[in-house]
This record gives sequence, structure tokens and C-alpha cells, in this order.
Amino acid sequence: TFFLCCNGIHRPTSGTLSFAGKLVGYSRKELLSLRQKVGIVFQDPDGQIIASTVEGEISFGLFNLGYSEDKIRYLTEQIIQRMGLTHLAHRPPHFLSGGEKKQVSISGVVVMKPEILLFDEPTASLDWKNTQLFKEQLKKLEQEQITQVISTHDMDFVWEWADRVLVFSEGELLADDRPEHIFGDEELLKRASLRQPVLYQLPGHPKTIEEWKQLQEKEG
Repeated sequence: TFFLCCNGIHRPTSGTLSFAGKLVGYSRKELLSLRQKVGIVFQDPDGQIIASTVEGEISFGLFNLGYSEDKIRYLTEQIIQRMGLTHLAHRPPHFLSGGEKKQVSISGVVVMKPEILLFDEPTASLDWKNTQLFKEQLKKLEQEQITQVISTHDMDFVWEWADRVLVFSEGELLADDRPEHIFGDEELLKRASLRQPVLYQLPGHPKTIEEWKQLQEKEG
């Protein structure tokens, strides 16, 4: 619900939504502008994919923006190469593996050059290999200074990846803090039906993000 409000799909029944310091409007033009800046990748790729080829799926949003065919072709080819999808460009996306579909879904949003990317349970249906590929994509997006927001119940992934955690429970925001503070609050975790990450529980293991990153760098 939170993500759908951020993307303008849902309109809040109370309160307001702001982006870059300005109230969000709900005219067709305003929503199109918002969705170009705030992209969302849904949990189930099949619910997001509509085109008959990978290339067509990735370029779909660009057509809606009214770009010229030359610019659409250039941007699409660029993202296909960057995401390692060249060998799949002319394949029907519905016959791809779950991990490949996820890559296509991400590409179709990234090609719009958003400022913020919302991911709904992105690792839910991925095996270990495709989860690692997804994490690599997150690093690339970070290098391009694209803000990433992920909704997930995978606390181990949260501990490894996030530098800010918002805890929602039953429609209420319970906490907004750094991961080490969130996972150190056992009462909060119990209230939200969450658990501490496995690595966080290990004796002597880093308990702050800085210590965790230093350990990663040390281990290469």
C-alpha cells in the first residue's frame, strides 16, 4: 500500500504525498511525471510484463513518454547491454526463468531513468544465483545515484543491504532508524513479528553497518 501510494497508483484517503518538496497532483500529466521519477518493480514479474518480446517490454514505458523512435531504440539497446540481456532481446518474456523475468522487469523501469526505485519483495522467488545477480544490480544502481527502497521480510537481506529501516505493522509506521538500532530493539521486533538477522545474533559479529562493511572489505 505504501509503495502504491508513492507511485501514484493509490491515492491516500487522508494526509498528503510530497515529492522533492512539492505536493503530488493526480492529473494524468502529473502522474506520468511522478512515475517517470519513481519506478516500482512488483514482486511477481508476470503481473508487470505485457509485451511479446524482451525488447518490446523494456521500451514500452519510453513510448508512453513520447520519445522519438531513434531515442527509444538507443536507450533500449543501452539498457539491454548493461543488464546482460542481449541474448534474450527477441525472446518472449513469459518463457524466461523467474530470475530472467525479474531482470527484464527491473530493466523496464531503469530505462526510464528514475530517481527512486521501489522493489516489492524482490528476492522472494529467486534462487541463490539470481539473488546474487540482483544484489549486483543494486550496486550498479547505487553507483548511478538511484535511491532504492525495498519491501521485504528477509531480515538477513535487510542487515546486509540497508542503511535505513522503516518498520510497518498493521498499517502503522513503528520505527524509522538505522539497522543496528532496529535489530537491537527486541520489544520492537516482537511487536512487528520480526526476528534478528542470523549474522546479527552471532557472538563477536559486527553490530553496526560500519563494522559490517569493514568486514566485507577485509574479506574481499
